[in-house]
Amino acid sequence: MDLSIIIPVYNEEKFIINCLESITKQDFSGLNVEILIADGGSSDSTKALIEDFEDPRIILLDNKMKFQVYALNLMIKQAKGEYIIRCDAHAEYEENYFISLINQLKENDNLGNVGSKVVTVPQPGSGQSELISIALGSKFGVGSSHRTNESNQPIEVDTVLFGAWRKEIFDKVGLFDEEFIRGQDLEHNIRIKKAGFEIIQINGPKVTYYARDSKVKLFNMMKQYASVKPYILKKHRIFPTFRALVPFSFYLFLLISCLISLKLFLVVVLIYVAFLAFGAFLELRKRCSLRVVSILELTSIFALQHAGHAYGMLYGFATAFRGKINNWSGTR
Repeated sequence: MDLSIIIPVYNEEKFIINCLESITKQDFSGLNVEILIADGGSSDSTKALIEDFEDPRIILLDNKMKFQVYALNLMIKQAKGEYIIRCDAHAEYEENYFISLINQLKENDNLGNVGSKVVTVPQPGSGQSELISIALGSKFGVGSSHRTNESNQPIEVDTVLFGAWRKEIFDKVGLFDEEFIRGQDLEHNIRIKKAGFEIIQINGPKVTYYARDSKVKLFNMMKQYASVKPYILKKHRIFPTFRALVPFSFYLFLLISCLISLKLFLVVVLIYVAFLAFGAFLELRKRCSLRVVSILELTSIFALQHAGHAYGMLYGFATAFRGKINNWSGTR
């Protein structure tokens, strides 16, 4: 077996067929391919849709432990491929996406993980999702990250979305740490880099990722991602990056300014809102969609991203040194 594609799923009936079609219709240039899918107990029609999808390369597994990190380890243990590429059911993959990642691994023996460009798009029929997709692809919303990287050359990064590995990397650095219900990919990439391997992002065939369709889901996503950073500090003694600390530091400063002076607090808030509104104006101008309502809505989404990230980081710092990682009451 040359390639194992692994896909954790849970309640993905809206996306799973398009995802599988974007994978199975690709030309794998004679490679022997298997597609492992681990379902975490979906309550919708996800599992039935997979079972009805006619492709002998698909192997459906039950992830009895429910959460994504367990699904990943379950599939990696069963994978027979020399190369393993992780996919998300919430996304679609351009032609030659898999071949381009494998070629990168073949050309660089010191490459531990590689990913490609991710383009976030709205879910069909959701106006709020359209603005959320803009925010997730904007430096005003997420700073300089794998979502906003525009380099035409391969660049070394701390982590990539999804990823591709030689299977042997898991023998050298271990599987995903199952204490990390969230952020397991970032933690695993830290171990890859500590072992002396590189992690790069290429500007190859892209991943099209569908944005969340509500502000509540966006807030929870940002909260969950940020909450694991202090646990990484605890485990690896690696301080969160400057980008990760900006929202937390700003909201902490906002709280302090409120305690010092109401006038100072209002000035800071006014400057902050003006900055975000300017960012919203620039993003919407690119798309020729300069409506006041849209600018105000995107401004609020930027603020929600920052607040969710700050809250997650605060919660992580408050709990990291007194127990296991919180799973946010079982949310996924």
